[in-house]
Amino acid sequence: MFKILKKILSLFYFIIYSLNQLCFHFGLKKVFSSPSYIISIGNLSVGGSGKTPMVELVSQSLYLKKLSPVVISRGYKRKSSKNLMVSDEKEILSGVDISGDEPYLLANSLPGIPVWVGKKSQILFSAYNSHRPKSIVLDDGFQSDYIKKNLDILLVDTSVNLKEYKLFPSGRLREPLTAINRANIIVFTKCNFGGKNINKIKKLIFDHLYNKKTLIFTANYVLSLKQYKNNKWLSAQKNLVDPVVAFCGIANSSIFEGEASRISRGSFAFLKFSDHHKYSKLDLASIKQKLDESGSQTLLTTKKDFYKVRGFFKSYNLFVLDVEHHIVNENAFLGEIERRINKYYSS
Repeated sequence: MFKILKKILSLFYFIIYSLNQLCFHFGLKKVFSSPSYIISIGNLSVGGSGKTPMVELVSQSLYLKKLSPVVISRGYKRKSSKNLMVSDEKEILSGVDISGDEPYLLANSLPGIPVWVGKKSQILFSAYNSHRPKSIVLDDGFQSDYIKKNLDILLVDTSVNLKEYKLFPSGRLREPLTAINRANIIVFTKCNFGGKNINKIKKLIFDHLYNKKTLIFTANYVLSLKQYKNNKWLSAQKNLVDPVVAFCGIANSSIFEGEASRISRGSFAFLKFSDHHKYSKLDLASIKQKLDESGSQTLLTTKKDFYKVRGFFKSYNLFVLDVEHHIVNENAFLGEIERRINKYYSS
């Protein structure tokens, strides 16, 4: 009965989605544009495909190539609803609560690159007027149909069970699979964690891909142990020998939990919270209770969670498992983005 209800709800979701698409197709809804070259990085599924580290990778590359990027994000579950600049070319201007965890993480990880948060159609203009960027990177922008994009990069998570590749709420898809044909570049992510899923998911995608101009790349998800000292991230030893309490508030925690358990050579305890979780006093007390129970002074979390809790665990050893995309033929991937931007400004 529950499965039938989900199918009915998925049908209604599809109808609403289709009507929305028709409104854009016939010009009934306004589409915003910018003189800057706009790059969207997003996915089809709900959460967990690795958008934030991909935004980091692309933005850092653009910055090094002097293509003056600005990052724009919605700032999901932040306290403030105002449009604001999280960071400029010199410093971070707002805290994690009003910025949102992912924009704040990006602001810390991308010094010299402005990060804006708020209603994308509005901050698009604010960002351009303030910085005159050559490139704008939209975080989670694949569904932002109200913005005219020059390049759509779509991430496809191969670690997700194939059964989840159904339209919400039957699965995790925000759009039907045919939407992949809007993508200029598709990156299959987390291939080193995909297992038996990889070939099945790739076949599913290729069966729905009729846009022959879409470029395809694959990427592995590489995790590294780090510790924050003297305002810098430092690489740590590969394994933690003392008892460890690990916790996170991310969409897909299975990879983090598995890797955290693997590098912990002493006793291991794990606490899972919801995605973009705001840690209450009760949550922090629960974490400290776990530490006391295991006789541990060592905490392990994600970089996104670190910025929300670091002030509460100053007397503990606080580590993070940082993540990066290692793209197969990465030079070709980043070179293609640079080539398209240069072509845009030369034409």
